[in-house]
Formats: sequence, structure tokens, C-alpha cells
Amino acid sequence: MRMFLNAVFDFKPKDRAFVTVPPVLREVLKENSWVPKRFLFDLYDINEAASEGRTPHAILLRRFPQLQPYWHNTSQHFAEMNQKSVLSPEQEPALKTRSYGYGFFSNFPGRKDGEAVFFPDDSAVDMDLLEGICAAVPRPCSFYSAIAVWDGIPWYSDSNLKPALRYVQWRHGLENFEPGEWADQHDFYECCVGYQSNCLILSNEFSTGPELEIRVEITDQHPMEEALAVVERFSARLGRPVKH
Repeated sequence: MRMFLNAVFDFKPKDRAFVTVPPVLREVLKENSWVPKRFLFDLYDINEAASEGRTPHAILLRRFPQLQPYWHNTSQHFAEMNQKSVLSPEQEPALKTRSYGYGFFSNFPGRKDGEAVFFPDDSAVDMDLLEGICAAVPRPCSFYSAIAVWDGIPWYSDSNLKPALRYVQWRHGLENFEPGEWADQHDFYECCVGYQSNCLILSNEFSTGPELEIRVEITDQHPMEEALAVVERFSARLGRPVKH
């Protein structure tokens, strides 16, 4: 079993962390010659917009059309759920689910035989794109939840750059599934907390403040003291983490 130090930094909404923090991360990574292997995002859209053009996902697609392959519309699934919730004619009619009301962007990995399976390499998904996505959160793109990951960071020359998938993933059990194919009932916890890797995770969920997590694997060769030294490089710029 692999073990990770998770250092958590909290921010207030007024800090605009999705705008202000990514440039700091870029600088610290560059200063220490830490080059992420990949960049991941997961953006969940629940909206009641009058037209699809006003939804967070449509606004983001106008800015970054290269994200189209990563968009999953799950409105039909929720429409069917709402319809099934009506048990008798005496009940109020099921709420109408707009055809664009639910969905998510994700390039998170799938799984095959216990190993992570990522989307094919996409040169359009780089640090500049990830920072551009972050700069649109929460305005003008007010996603229900947003997750950005600078992943596969070689904190040490021998760092394991593969994620440690959990043995059981809620809603997925142990079966194989393709990259980005998270459950229709999308779950912030599974995408964010359940993804353990040598990485940086910037996240925000509706009604909560943004968080940054620094995740550093602890091994016999690189004990807790060395992991804390990695965190200290970021603490010098961001302040002390609220918890480890």
C-alpha cells in the first residue's frame, strides 16, 4: 500500500485562489525543476440557465473549444431519475430537467486491471490551458465543483509518477472503465479525495472555500521529513497549511 502526505491549504472566496494560486505554483515548480507529467481537470456543471449559451460549460467551450472531447452531458440521466421519483399521479409533476442542465468536463483516468488508463496524450492539455481554465472559475464559469491537478510531479528523481488507485471506487466497484467515464451521478469526493498521486490539487465545491492539496508519497527512501521539506517550498509563498 502506498502512503502520501496530504498538506492542505485553505483559502477564502475573496482570495480568488483559482486565479491567484496557479501562477505561484508555476513559479515554485520552475524554481525546483519539478515538471508535471500531466494536467487533469474535472468540472461539474449544474445550472438553471435560460439557454445553453449562458451555462458555465458553454462559456468555457467558447474560450477553449479544444475541451469539447472531454464534455459529458448527463442531463438525460437526471431527467430519467426525476421521472422515476414520481410515485403516483397525485404527486406533483416531476421537475423538468433541461437538456443542458447537468454535465461535466473530465480527463481523469479510467482503470484497467487495477492500473490507471489515461486519455491519449493531448498536446492541447498543458499548464497554460489548465491555468486558463482556473482563471475562469468561479467567474464567469460558476461550476458546482472544479478540480485542477498538476499531476505526476517528480518531487525526487525516483518518484513513482503513476497514481495509486483505490481498491474500491464508489459507484465503480472493481470493474474497468474508460478515462473520463465517471458515474453519471458525479461525485466531487471520488474525483478529488480519492485520487492519490504525487501532485498538486486545487479544488472548489459549491458553498465551500477553495483548497490546495500538496500530495507527496512517503517511502523508505523518502520519509516524512523529506515530504515536509517539499511542502515547505510552497509554504514559503502560500503560508502554513491548515493540516497535514
